[in-house]
Amino acid sequence: MSTTTNLGCVYCGETLTLNSPDYIHIVPLRSWTFGYNWFDYIPMDAKCTRCEKSNWIYWLRPVNYNWYRTT
Repeated sequence: MSTTTNLGCVYCGETLTLNSPDYIHIVPLRSWTFGYNWFDYIPMDAKCTRCEKSNWIYWLRPVNYNWYRTT
């Protein structure tokens, strides 16, 4: 089960509708956050449909992911 979120393109502002890669990595970030290791992230290249540019999204696994999990 994945979650869906809407983010804007950093270049043109077009809305990007993104699905998380799994039910554990559910928090979308634009850049790395200190305090986590690289196993906590899944990088995703979301290409904008309007301007055709890449928007890198890093899906974070929260420390306690069961709290975020919806059933």
